[in-house]
Amino acid sequence: MIFNEDSASPGLALFCAQALRDQQDGIDANDIGLRIAQLAGASITTRNFLPTSAYPRMTYHECEAFGLWLISGTGNLSQAGYLVSAWSIRIPNDGTPGLPEYFDTIAFTLLQRTTSVGSRQARRIYYAGHSLGGAIAEAGAVRRNFSVGAGETLSLTFGSPRVGDSRFRDRLARASNTRWMNDDDPVPLLPPQLPSSIPFAAGLGTEVLSRWESFVHGGGGIVLDRDGHPRQDVLPPLGRVDAAVSLAAWVLKSATDRSSPHALEEYVRRLTLMQPLVTPPVSERIVQSPVERTHTVDRPSSNRQVEQWRDTIVHTGATQNQAALKVPPERAFQTIKVDGLWWVVFGGFLVAVGPTRKRAGAMATRGNEFLRRLQRMAGVDVQALQTLLPIYLEAASAPNNGFEPLIVPIANG
Repeated sequence: MIFNEDSASPGLALFCAQALRDQQDGIDANDIGLRIAQLAGASITTRNFLPTSAYPRMTYHECEAFGLWLISGTGNLSQAGYLVSAWSIRIPNDGTPGLPEYFDTIAFTLLQRTTSVGSRQARRIYYAGHSLGGAIAEAGAVRRNFSVGAGETLSLTFGSPRVGDSRFRDRLARASNTRWMNDDDPVPLLPPQLPSSIPFAAGLGTEVLSRWESFVHGGGGIVLDRDGHPRQDVLPPLGRVDAAVSLAAWVLKSATDRSSPHALEEYVRRLTLMQPLVTPPVSERIVQSPVERTHTVDRPSSNRQVEQWRDTIVHTGATQNQAALKVPPERAFQTIKVDGLWWVVFGGFLVAVGPTRKRAGAMATRGNEFLRRLQRMAGVDVQALQTLLPIYLEAASAPNNGFEPLIVPIANG
């Protein structure tokens, strides 16, 4: 039975890749649970956790012998934005060492939900995920593996990006973890590192790019070529990160394009070809598989990198300054008077109302100045703004913390 096997089992990998593909395509979680039950020869308790703007779709299937988390990949631009933010924003984290808070928060949630499903306590838990889901699977497995009283924990991922720094890598290397990678899948190369990261300098800056250099993979890497032949490796040798205006949009396209080497369809195809070629690897294979070394850069090389980043930003800014500044008029802030009140309109929609013309006009003026300044920057990460502005507005709308009264009820009225 495949659920008695190690995370490097070809049969288990193929089943999980197929189940993740079906979950991505909207197949009902109970139908997937039924297939798991048929393989396990036992009744299965299934829990379906619907996705949010920050979390992908996740389902948990459990019987007395084992539990299985299936964690889908990036489903929308917000989730891709959260992924890039996890790499880019330095946030103190007192949880799992070397793990960004975004991943650790979800990992802790998975641990709580695993233990609260019911009276059953599965002896073995599998975490399986694709792309962003693979990163979460690795985080969840390490979180549980080092929890007091936790049973055996295994993770298997498909096209997972780098998740944490050397501290997390060392923990992952001691766990039973398998990272399946197509040999031309670029996502395991994320966050990009030199020299691939230089094109992103204008949008993100040198501090963020330096932080990306700290992310490394743990062990358990198995690369599949187009004919399904496997070999151990840390990174896909044919993967390449193309320059993009927005890394988040690039990640989303890689995750949703079915013709991409990152697509689950391609993982299922290569795993299907692999099965007749190999016997299930023994568990020692995972322990002995290589880990990615920490990226170290000497001072002269680091100074040259900073100069390259600075030149990229300056050149981009100079190019933009040669073009005329255009703020789309239909998207600019405007003030209008309605029933004796001054309203602030943006993009044709009411966004605020002021008691006087002076106050409403000041907001419109500053709003338009903000738009002009955005378009004069050398680079702007649009997806980061789309992700972070709603978070700010939600926090600022909290009781005793911001808008009082809220503008939304007025706008909807």
